[in-house]
Amino acid sequence: SLQDLATLFSTDDRATICPVNYQRSKPNLLSGFLRPMQHLVFTLIYPFFTDQAYAYFLFHVTVHAINGVLLFLFSCFYLPRRYAFFAALLFGLYPDISWLTWIATLQNSLATFFLLLAGLFYQRIIVHDKPSQGLMLWASCMFFFSLLSRENGIFVPFWLASGYLLFFNKQNDSWLLLFKKALLATVPFFIALA
Repeated sequence: SLQDLATLFSTDDRATICPVNYQRSKPNLLSGFLRPMQHLVFTLIYPFFTDQAYAYFLFHVTVHAINGVLLFLFSCFYLPRRYAFFAALLFGLYPDISWLTWIATLQNSLATFFLLLAGLFYQRIIVHDKPSQGLMLWASCMFFFSLLSRENGIFVPFWLASGYLLFFNKQNDSWLLLFKKALLATVPFFIALA
């Protein structure tokens, strides 16, 4: 229902993942876990598979596999293909992937999925000196969805701006002009962060 949807986007996630008798502090602006994307996915899966845990597990493994492919595409921008393939293979088959069996950890895979999509769009932005508004919008939306999945990407805009300043000075611009370009290329991420 619409009320459930409103609750999903306004309630601390610990209310749904912690037992009722668990003693936790009341959430505030800094300590709250707003992670509605995982529950949206669960809401979409539930009508088809109800409480069959295997369906949720398969979905989680599928998202993890897609993340491996996205990591390969992302890494190809920076590394030769064989190293990018090795990085994606290492990511996909890392020895400790026991967390994949936990339905409640889908938030990690979703955050990675949206963050990798944001990174792919951002790569397209920095390749062109005059990026399109559409790419910037898609990149910031994917970053925002990543934050709604799990808040561990909160420092990404700062890393992107720093990386732009350090590595993408194609025309030996002055630091002031380079800072302006870095800010223009990363402002959608900072807006999504706000």
